[in-house]
Amino acid sequence: MEAAALLAKLRHHGLKISLAASDKVAISPSTLLTPELRQEILAHKPEVLALLSEEREATKELRDALVSLRAHLPPSMVALNDEQLLALANWAILSALSKALERMQ
Repeated sequence: MEAAALLAKLRHHGLKISLAASDKVAISPSTLLTPELRQEILAHKPEVLALLSEEREATKELRDALVSLRAHLPPSMVALNDEQLLALANWAILSALSKALERMQ
């Protein structure tokens, strides 16, 4: 099983997986971690660690982008939480793409 599929499977089972210090995987709640799932994690630990590291870096980059974006927002929009701001940014991107595609036709 690929690391991405394994992480999706773990998350589907209600587990939260993150990268802990010293190249360890943090999993909670541990009560949901079956021996079979534990074995799958151990069998693919290097790949899981690499994927979690990529996720952490992508999250950091996204947060940095949101901080930069907030600096250009009007005061009424600064209070938006990250999820709302991402939804708004995605809408703006899709709207601009749709308009560009209409002009091309």
